[in-house]
Amino acid sequence: MRKYDEAKVRNFLLKENFIWNNPVVAWAMLAPVSMPGFLYNAYQIGKNRYQTSGKDKARVLVFDEPLTEWQNLMLGVKGAIARFFTERDIRVDYKHNARSEELKGLLANEDYQNIVVMGHGGKNQWCARDGTVHTEDVDEWMSGLPKKKGYFIQFTCGGEEGRPLGHSVVEDKSKILGYTKPVHLGDRFDSLWGESLKGIEGLVNINKEALANQK
Repeated sequence: MRKYDEAKVRNFLLKENFIWNNPVVAWAMLAPVSMPGFLYNAYQIGKNRYQTSGKDKARVLVFDEPLTEWQNLMLGVKGAIARFFTERDIRVDYKHNARSEELKGLLANEDYQNIVVMGHGGKNQWCARDGTVHTEDVDEWMSGLPKKKGYFIQFTCGGEEGRPLGHSVVEDKSKILGYTKPVHLGDRFDSLWGESLKGIEGLVNINKEALANQK
C-alpha cells in the first residue's frame, strides 16, 4: 500500500479548494444548489435508520477532497446509498476521513457484511486518508477471513485494467458494483438520476465487466 504524507495532503486540500480558502463565498455560491441533495440525504439516511431492523449492516468509508465531497452532496450520493440498502433491510453507517486501517478492520468485522468505499480511486484502488489501497492489499488482508455475504460497492472512478478492489471480499461476485471508466460530475449525475432512475443499482457489476474484457 502506498502511504501518504498526511500533512502534505491537508495542505493540498487547503490550497487547491476554494471552499476552504473562502468559506463564506463558497457557502453563498454552493448552498442553493446543494440544498436538494442535502435534504434528500437527510431524508433517506433517516428513513434507513427507522425502517431497518439493524440485523444486517453496511459501512460506508468516505475520504474525498472538499470539491468532490460537495458534488456528492449536491447529487445526494449518501442518500442514494441509504435508499439502496433500506430496500434490502440493511442498516447503514458512515465513516468520513476514513483511513486504510478502517477498511482492513472492517474486512474482519463480521457485523458488517456490506462495504462501500467513496472517494478518488479506480477499479483496483481506493484513496484512503493515509494512502492508496490496492486490490493486492485487500487480498492480503482477507487471507484467512470468511468472505462477506453482501455487497462491495466502489463509488470511485473505474478503469479497464486490474481486478476489482472487492474481488476477494464477497462470496457473490455479482455484488461488486462500481464504474468501469473515469467519471465526472455529469457521468455520476446520469448514472444516479438519468432516465432509468436506478440510483446505486445503475452502477455496473464491475467484476463481470472485468471478466468480459479478458476474453
